[in-house]
This record gives sequence, C-alpha cells and structure tokens, in this order.
Amino acid sequence: MTDQDFRKISELVSHPKVVAVGETGLDFHYEESQIEAQISNFEKHILIAKESSLPIIVHCRMAKDEVFDILDKHRPQGVVHCFSENLEFAQKIFDIGMYISFTGIVTYESSKKIQEVAREGDLNRLMIETDAPFLKPGVKRTEDRCEPADVVQIAEKIAELRGIPVEEVAEKTTRNAERLFGLNS
Repeated sequence: MTDQDFRKISELVSHPKVVAVGETGLDFHYEESQIEAQISNFEKHILIAKESSLPIIVHCRMAKDEVFDILDKHRPQGVVHCFSENLEFAQKIFDIGMYISFTGIVTYESSKKIQEVAREGDLNRLMIETDAPFLKPGVKRTEDRCEPADVVQIAEKIAELRGIPVEEVAEKTTRNAERLFGLNS
C-alpha cells in the first residue's frame, strides 16, 4: 500500500455510512508474508480509525502476540473478527476494551479451544458473524457457501455451550455490535 492509498482511505471513512475501518491486521500463515509491511499497514489503519473515531476490524492469523502488542500499544476500539485463538488471548483482548467475533468455526467438532472461549468468555464482549462465503457452520462446511442466515447456527452453538437460551445470545451479540458500530436498533 502507498501513502496515496492511505490518504484515500482517510477520505472514504468520512462517509456517514462507514461504521468501521478494516478488515486489517496480521496474517503470518504464508511463508512469503511481508511482516514489516503488514505491521506498518496495520498501524496506519489503526491511526486512521482513531482519527476518525471509528472502530477497527482486526484479522489475526498465526500472529496473536504481534497483533496484541500493536493493539495494546494503540488501544483502538474494535473487534478481532473470525476469532480462532484461546481463552487467554480472548481475555487480553477484553482487558483492552475490545470485542471478539465468532464464525462457523465455533461449530466444528475440532474447535475445542474456540468453544471454550465461547463458553467462558465475557458475553458482553462477544459478537457473531459469518465471514461469508467462507467457514460454513457444521459438518458440511466444505460443500456449501456460508450465507448471512448461518449466524443462527453460530448463535445456537454458543447458547448450547453456555447453557443459555439462543435468544439471550442473539440479544447480547446484537447489542454488542450496535454499541461498537454505533448502529440504531
């Protein structure tokens, strides 16, 4: 990204329909990851978000320590989306005032650490999303596209894990999103 790209983003976020900056963050999954460039771009996005009084949507893949260090340094409002880390990391995110969001991954049998976060994490700091068209809930996740309606299955799984009504999960996660993104109910 160039300085001109960041100037354009700064202009675009002033539009009244813009509710967040992102998705941005760090992804060290691929060997060819340009780590220094990613870090620089992530910090620039955070600064734009803070200057615009907007939350940030954070991507974190195989980079939780670096992501947390940057978030802790800058303390933006925002959400770590498509959360795939453990309860300890979630608590650190909550402690700096941010949210986390679950996708269909929370429904996968193999996602024990994510399910622990869904069960034990602060419900006042949780949201749900689809990350459509990817990460379809349930066992057919590789066969079908994920659709926005799939948030129902994600909410149902969180309710099951917590032993509470799905309506409570839906109400809380909706209120959390409304609060973070400044949406009217």
